[in-house]
Amino acid sequence: MASTSELRVGQTVEWYDTPLGGCATGKVENVSHHSGWVTVRLNALYVLAPWQDSGASGRTHRTHTTMRAHQLTPRD
Repeated sequence: MASTSELRVGQTVEWYDTPLGGCATGKVENVSHHSGWVTVRLNALYVLAPWQDSGASGRTHRTHTTMRAHQLTPRD
């Protein structure tokens, strides 16, 4: 797993995504060295089922996600 000092904008990262049931990948768009949060642009359109998103009235399509740096594995 990565620390914020190991991540850079444009870098490809991978993580295990429980709702997806497997690995997901994306490119880093923002790294907050202060808080440890990273914004990632997803490589594939992510569809969150209604039961996983309490505010949705149907499926929610996402292009980005934000997570802690320690959840990510750098790929390049």
